[in-house]
Amino acid sequence: MFKDVIEKANISLYKLSKESGVSYTCINELFRGERTIEECQLKTVKNIADCLNLSIDKLYKKAMECNTKMPKDLKKCFWDTDIKKLDIQKDYIYIISRLLEMGGYDGLVFVLNTYTYEQIKNVGICSRNISNKTASFLSNTYNIKKEKMAFYKNAITDWREI
Repeated sequence: MFKDVIEKANISLYKLSKESGVSYTCINELFRGERTIEECQLKTVKNIADCLNLSIDKLYKKAMECNTKMPKDLKKCFWDTDIKKLDIQKDYIYIISRLLEMGGYDGLVFVLNTYTYEQIKNVGICSRNISNKTASFLSNTYNIKKEKMAFYKNAITDWREI
């Protein structure tokens, strides 16, 4: 998260705002996780990157690297997995599926703050390891046609088919 980038740079939010010319409100929202670097205009990202002596690409990568830490309270969702071997980005389909199923509100917030729209949508398309409720949520929220979703392919929709 952006917060980790700022803390590592050892700069106050106020000083970053003044030196970059980016509003304190924007910097504070980034710091608190209410806004992501991807949601900012390119000029804003460039000004922040310049102030931190980073390229835009490095700033983005550093912000994404910081998203590799899973909150402790969500680790219980992976009781059957060696959590140390999970890569937040490479294993995103498994992680998103599991957190949407078992992570509750905190899991949903983590997913929305950590992964891109396309990654979450891709889970809706590819994952068979979700419930009907989660499949419906992803279908409705990300406008995915049910016939494109792995969950609905070959799904038993009528108990008489058993």
